Amino acid sequence: MSVNNESENKLAPRAWNNHSSYKTFEEADAARGAFLEKNIKMQAKIKRRHAKGTFSLKTRLLAEFIKQEKKKRGKSKRRNKKNSNGGKFDASSAV
Repeated sequence: MSVNNESENKLAPRAWNNHSSYKTFEEADAARGAFLEKNIKMQAKIKRRHAKGTFSLKTRLLAEFIKQEKKKRGKSKRRNKKNSNGGKFDASSAV
């Protein structure tokens, strides 16, 4: 049974990109090693594709190198701004 921690990251999982396919695991493992030597900011994994009988090399950026967009919270300034030229009262006709 797993324990849910409130401090866990609740973001959606990041997608993996297909880099290449190989007929054997050994070929894919050698390609993964070469890829990781060149790209230190990346992750790589090998996924077995049962239907095709091949192994796929999948890659993605490490989480620390991804820009995290902050969501805007609260009401926008435009919504809170009063419309000075609209309304029923005409300020120019006042005494």
